[in-house]
Amino acid sequence: MSKLITASLEALKKVIYNNKNLSIQRNLGFQLTCRFSFSKPVLLKEIEDFEAETELKLPEDYKFFLSLHNGMELYKDVEESAPHWHIFGVDEILDALEKFPTPEHVYVIAKFSETLICVNSDYVKQGRKDYLFDQSIYTSARDNGEPLNLSFELWLDRLLVSQGDQFWLWNGITPENLNKYFP
Repeated sequence: MSKLITASLEALKKVIYNNKNLSIQRNLGFQLTCRFSFSKPVLLKEIEDFEAETELKLPEDYKFFLSLHNGMELYKDVEESAPHWHIFGVDEILDALEKFPTPEHVYVIAKFSETLICVNSDYVKQGRKDYLFDQSIYTSARDNGEPLNLSFELWLDRLLVSQGDQFWLWNGITPENLNKYFP
């Protein structure tokens, strides 16, 4: 059980409980009115079958998330003009294995526009907690992507706190290059 995932999702659900639409602000002045959807839990047997069939290891915190919600859509623009986060369920991971090129020990668990969040299964098997990577949909199948140095539970918590913004990229925006992002 992940106390952080439970606390993060409970806090989110409290915020959206009485609000059909939620207005948020992201970095660089981007404002969005959005919705959320939560899939039903996955059965433990489906997780076990996935791991046996693919020989990929799911992290324990991600398995816990799946036991609550076998996928979720976050910050979905009510006007459908902006991309939104989609955290994959077990079947969607299988689909992503065919759709997105990744090394055989890497699989995709979330997508935002052209950004993929991937798990390095070898790291999970080694017991490492820094198994998440950021990758483009255009990345080569030989590339692991950019390390996020995060576990799923920490990434999800920070994603919710940042209102769906790609917080791991913030340090790349400096006073010197701000005009590149915000002309």
